[in-house]
Amino acid sequence: MFRLFPALFAAALFLCLSVPVSAQDVVPVRKGGTSQNVVSRPAPDAEALPESAPAAAGTPVTARPKTVDTAGEKAKPAPATAEPAAAPAPVAEDTEKAAAPVVKKTAKKPARKTTAAAADDSPRKSSPKKKPAAKEQAAASSKTAAADTAAMQQALAQLTLGSASAPYVLFEYGDLECPDSRFYNTQILPQLKAEYVDAGRVRYEARAMPLSQHPRAEAAEAACRAAAEQGKYWQMRAAVMANPGTLSDADLLAAAKAAALDTARYQKAVKSGRWAGVIREERAGGQQAGVTGTPTLILARVDANGQMASVFTTTEPKDYRQLKRALDRALRARR
Repeated sequence: MFRLFPALFAAALFLCLSVPVSAQDVVPVRKGGTSQNVVSRPAPDAEALPESAPAAAGTPVTARPKTVDTAGEKAKPAPATAEPAAAPAPVAEDTEKAAAPVVKKTAKKPARKTTAAAADDSPRKSSPKKKPAAKEQAAASSKTAAADTAAMQQALAQLTLGSASAPYVLFEYGDLECPDSRFYNTQILPQLKAEYVDAGRVRYEARAMPLSQHPRAEAAEAACRAAAEQGKYWQMRAAVMANPGTLSDADLLAAAKAAALDTARYQKAVKSGRWAGVIREERAGGQQAGVTGTPTLILARVDANGQMASVFTTTEPKDYRQLKRALDRALRARR
């Protein structure tokens, strides 16, 4: 019996030296009041352990004792009973992932469209079509032009004296800035009107013939035409001839007041410039008829078809009696 002790001790020492020891295998065990380091053996692999029946409920799990046989080989550990281990709790693969809060993915709502975009997508309501401003202005301008034309036609009638059925027409081409025209209108015309026009023997028509050497003649004629729109052509003409001055705008306005015109309406007509074209056309007609000086009188006979033929012409008459003889001779010759 005692002879076996050295052999067992040698076998145990061999086993201890052949197994590697790690720091974690050293478990302090308190024995007899002092701590001793006891080397624990690593547990055998689970595959090497024989299957054992589950331990009864409440049975404590004890460490599997390890023994060594006398031959120096490892003894098989006695089977130990243990209750089945509970299913391990799922371990997060990644600590950061486990700690991160769970964010539910929700479908993104489409961004709201801006007011302008929504207005573009929204169905457009049909609105009543408005007439373009250009057309309205054109219509207003056309209406104004028509009214001006009607007023000018009525004004032109003011330039005619006498009966429309008279067999002769006496045309006067005058320049209101010309001293000879002024003399004729103040000294001769009143007598001629009373004896020939008012008696129905001739119809009298005034035409504009502003000469290039008289810069204010055209403005004076336009002022008289503006007065004609108020039915006072001859009154304005008499006022201009009575106080010719320089025929400035102020002089013409003073003549308009003397003729009892509506000065606001008069000035509006003058500023419109609508008579300039008519005056130039009349001057061109006088030039075609051979008029070179003012005043020039042209007597024309009117036939049954309204056609006119000149029968007498005189320029710058200064004596009424001489003019009367010439007119009487022309009228007797055409009977």
